[in-house]
Amino acid sequence: MTTLGVALAGGRSQRFGKDKLAALLDGTPLLAHVLRHLKEVTATVAVSVESEEHAERLRPILPSGTRIILDPPGRSETGPLGGILATLAVERTSDLLFVAGDMPWLEGKVLAALEATTRAAGFDAACPWGRDGRVEPLVLWVRKGAGRRLVESPAAAAFPRRRSTDLIRSVSHPGIVPTEQLGGTPLTFANVNTREDLERSRKIASMPMGPSATGEPRQTCSVPPDAPRAFWEAREAVARGRPEEALDSLGREAEVYRDFGIPLLEYHCLTDAYGVMPEGHREDPERRARRARLKAGFPDGGRG
Repeated sequence: MTTLGVALAGGRSQRFGKDKLAALLDGTPLLAHVLRHLKEVTATVAVSVESEEHAERLRPILPSGTRIILDPPGRSETGPLGGILATLAVERTSDLLFVAGDMPWLEGKVLAALEATTRAAGFDAACPWGRDGRVEPLVLWVRKGAGRRLVESPAAAAFPRRRSTDLIRSVSHPGIVPTEQLGGTPLTFANVNTREDLERSRKIASMPMGPSATGEPRQTCSVPPDAPRAFWEAREAVARGRPEEALDSLGREAEVYRDFGIPLLEYHCLTDAYGVMPEGHREDPERRARRARLKAGFPDGGRG
């Protein structure tokens, strides 16, 4: 089975001030670094963009043979999620390896390790799992066809908030792979949101990651099926006009990720629950406090 490598390049670079994917790192555009790493491990590479106009701006820095995947006209989802959904809608013959277009230090050997580990474990999809408990939903390997339901389900489309983490949360057999099993450096999974990010990263010394530097190694984990089951139950409940049922399902999904120690996914479950809360319903104080503590722990406020 072949793998299509997809650089998610549909963001608007609002915090950077201009198209960050064309910004230079060591004389090479950020996006060109990402595509080079993808080409080391995939048969074909593609760039997902919002519009033909954006594609034309990026074309001078794209390697020959790079596929362009456009977001469908009128789709409300933009940025990385828009690119993920657009790719799932048009690509039916390959496994997929998604990478954010602003992660220039993500080495080919790390991507190869993620793919090999995911295939060996039989996961539908998997992403890296950092020591701080954060997953990297925009470094994601997906088995052919595994994400179709997210594109085709009316219940998913009707949900009031869709996130970049929806794909890893929604597949039947998701997995998470500890970053120490993938190798790399402290910069490997860093992305560039601002000019300060780019300048700061240039000054960070590269030191190897691994058990000796980061503690005891963890094992690759299969997320219990209760989590994706609850994900879909919540969306179907909202589609049927039963928000109370959705709150219950999202609470159960959040508990799975809390037990696993994956705060980003737990936070997204809790904020999804807050977003579907019916008028007049008071959020449980303990859940509200938990959501606030989780948000405070993310440098970017838990975006996704």
